[in-house]
Amino acid sequence: MKEEKLSHISNARSIVYAMLSLNFYYPLPEVLSKKDSLLKQFNDSLFTLSSLKFFGGLRSKCKLTGEDAGASREELEIEYTRLFVTAYPSTPCPPYESFFRSQEKMLMREVAIEVKDLYSKFGVGLSEKFNEPPDHIATELEFMYFLSSKETENRRKGLLKEVRVLIENECEVLGSHLMNWFPTFKDCVKKHSRIPFYKNLVDFTHEFVSRDLSFIKFLLKEKG
Repeated sequence: MKEEKLSHISNARSIVYAMLSLNFYYPLPEVLSKKDSLLKQFNDSLFTLSSLKFFGGLRSKCKLTGEDAGASREELEIEYTRLFVTAYPSTPCPPYESFFRSQEKMLMREVAIEVKDLYSKFGVGLSEKFNEPPDHIATELEFMYFLSSKETENRRKGLLKEVRVLIENECEVLGSHLMNWFPTFKDCVKKHSRIPFYKNLVDFTHEFVSRDLSFIKFLLKEKG
């Protein structure tokens, strides 16, 4: 593929990751506002990606916008809190990699430190306003947005060695982290969610992440 096309693809991928990340944050007004402002770019990005064999039919699988979203802010707040924050007697689906990958089902285990080290490698830190462990699903997806955005920037500058480093790290985030726990997290959300939105969100996120990992592996193999 030509670099111009690859830069369009990486930009589209970054926008999808940005939207997915926002959907896994608590639905505060400012978060919902960001989603609204990103909506057209998100739809355009799905259209761009759907033209590739790796992402074929992806657009038709997305049920996160328009009538498919089908949930008020109040419904999202209630369900987000019940699923991911607190519920009696226990939170059904804590959105943390360490919870789903540790036998003790505990947070801030070794895997969380690994993720934090990945962020630090690129000079990325957690916002003081985001009082969560580094392996929260929204943060891991936002990091993929960061990496794919930097990939786009470097492709446009012709910095191909830097691009290679970025896609290698994208592969690590997806292959060694997200895909090692998100499928189980997805099953948990689909089992416990009382509204369609979060079921649709985890379905589409899993679909996109698994396809994107295949695409990144193809890029790494193609470039040798």
